[in-house]
Formats: sequence, C-alpha cells, structure tokens
Amino acid sequence: MSEDMVPVDGGRGSLVLRPLVAPAAIIAAQKQALAYVLEVLEEGVDYGVIPGTGDKASLWQPGAQILCKGFGLWPDYEVIEKEIDHDHVNAIELKRWEDAEKPQVRGGGEDRDAIEALRAQGLGRFHRDDGGQWVWQEAVVEHGTSVGLYRYVIRCTLRSRETGEIVGQGIGSCSTMESKYIRRPGDAENTVVKMSAKRAKIAATVDALALSGRFTQDVEDYAGGGPKAVPADVRNPRAPSNDQRPAPGGRSSGGGRSSQPAAAGDLRPMAAKFDGKCAGCDSPVHAGDNVLYDKGAKKVYHPGCAPGGESERRQEAQPAPASAAAAGFEDDNFDEDSFAADSSPSDRGE
Repeated sequence: MSEDMVPVDGGRGSLVLRPLVAPAAIIAAQKQALAYVLEVLEEGVDYGVIPGTGDKASLWQPGAQILCKGFGLWPDYEVIEKEIDHDHVNAIELKRWEDAEKPQVRGGGEDRDAIEALRAQGLGRFHRDDGGQWVWQEAVVEHGTSVGLYRYVIRCTLRSRETGEIVGQGIGSCSTMESKYIRRPGDAENTVVKMSAKRAKIAATVDALALSGRFTQDVEDYAGGGPKAVPADVRNPRAPSNDQRPAPGGRSSGGGRSSQPAAAGDLRPMAAKFDGKCAGCDSPVHAGDNVLYDKGAKKVYHPGCAPGGESERRQEAQPAPASAAAAGFEDDNFDEDSFAADSSPSDRGE
C-alpha cells in the first residue's frame, strides 16, 4: 500500500482556511493594540533604533515585560537544545584603542585614503578626548584564549492568563562564543541561559501581538558595533549615523541625522536607565550613571563629554567614576543586552 500523500478534492476531508474574524474587527484590534503600545512604552527604555541597522525600532526586554503584563500573557519556557563543553578552547581577540599620529603622506599632510581604510577595517577612529577635542586612535589587537563553551536554545510560549490558550511562540539562542561572553565563558553560563530566554520572550511578544510591522527584536542583541541604546519614535523611527570623521569646526560629517552639538539648554541631566555608549567619548555608559541626554539628536553624553557648558552641567549631574571598560578592552558588541549580562541576574530583578 502506497504511503504517498495525495491531494483531496472537496468533501469533508479538505482543509480550507477561512478568517475567524471580520476585517473590520482585526483592524480595530490592531489599532487598539498599537495605541496601547505607544501610550505605555517609553522610548529609549522599552524600545529604540539601533544605529546602522535600518529604520525599524527593536523591542527590548522591559517593553516585552510591560506588554505581557498589560495583555494578560504569561510565558512558559522550554530548553529545546543545549551544548555544554567545559574543556572547549576558544581563540579570542581583545581590542583596545590608543591615541596615535594620523597616517601621513610623503611631504606632510594627512593620508586620507589610509585613514578611511583603517576606519573601514575597524582599526582606526576619530574620538573626542576629555577636553572635547577630536583625536585619532588606532586599535591594538591582542590575542588570547579562554576555556568553556555553553550554548542554549530556548522556546518561549505565551499563553492567555484568562483561558490558557497559546497566543504566541518565539525561539531565542545565546552562546558564550558571543564576544561579550567569550572572555569568561565559565562565569557566563547562567547569563547565557537568561539571555536565551529573554530573546525568546521578545520574539514571542512580537509574534503574539502581531507587532513585527513596528518592531524587530534581532538587532537588539545580534548587531555589532556602534552605540546601542538609542531611543527612537516607533511611529517614525530614524537611525542616527555612527561615528563620523570630524569636519572643520569639530562637527561630524556624513549622512543621517545632523550631528551638530546641542545647545547647553537642550541637554537634560538624568540617570541612565540602560547601557550604551557616550556620543562624545565613545566609551560605555552603564545603567545608573549620571548622563546628559540630547533628546533632539537621541544622544547620551557623560557630563564631561557634552559639547559646551560642561562646568554648569556638572553641578546638575555629577559624573560617575570612570569604569574599567572605558579604559580597557572595548567590547564591539556592547549593547542593551549588557543590562542583565554583567551582573548576577537576581540583582537585575529578572
């Protein structure tokens, strides 16, 4: 007897997919959901655009948690795949930035082709020093090894609290091979589990509420380089340009949003609610640090790095002590993911 599948024409055995609700009802529900999202989520905290990854905002963990609470959804997690190798040897590269003389052409003058080539390779950059002056820096790459490999793939299933019905699913993965964990894989196993669950929940939330037209979640954790936690209006998201070559007068050149420094009155002192990078010195900003926020340009500055009026603003927002990350090896994938990655998950309330 043949086991080949054959199409069924008509009859009770045929499957025809039909809408369960009228078009007007689904349109109204989506409009209501979007209005709720725009009212309860805070830009730069719950969602934002990742520079260099396009125009669509990414949904972050705090936003996913708020939406699940608001829509009465509870998550159920399942580890569907894992890889644990305590003896795996990882080859790693550590990069730090040092001030250097700009490449010169014979006879004097900067070698613009060499400068742009180094920037394109990620081995050179223009950087604002503590005095607000642009300096040329080149990367020093040191090689090393670490031991241990931990990888998890987790499925998150969202159910309605009222009915128990499954309304959405998402899959998330994380590995200690990612640059922010590869230095100390043995210490990061628990963090990797939580990051996998976090990514799965965000994906499930976008799926359950049909928000993929407004949000993405992949770029939050997987995109590399550049500042990460950049707020943007989900209704008209725009991605600010990344580090650009300083033009005459100290301004950055390049396309995208104008990088002209904000006036002193346009910068608002506040405590950082997420991790990212200072737009002035390009070093990390950690959650809880005192910063100055340029809402118009969607940029965050250390108090000593903001253009103009530093002494007055220092009285309003005292700078936090310089972190080891600011002076040591730079993590090119430093992003909002570090909100839970660099300390015990229990300390973050997860």
